[in-house]
Amino acid sequence: MSAPAELRRRVDDAAVGAGDDVLVAQGPLIIMAYALTSMPDAAREACTIATAVGDYSASEAAALLRHWSLSPQG
Repeated sequence: MSAPAELRRRVDDAAVGAGDDVLVAQGPLIIMAYALTSMPDAAREACTIATAVGDYSASEAAALLRHWSLSPQG
């Protein structure tokens, strides 16, 4: 949950490198997951969360949040 993560957005504008990703925000994975899932659908689909262990789509981030909300707190 607290792993470092980056919220990234795909760019479709040729002037800034179409097909490239731009950094939107950095922080703990749980915060980036909440940020991504709070976006409007159209914006959400252009974004991913990047971590050292892999990338997460919006639907995968939502699944992580559901899992964390059901996990027992220690």
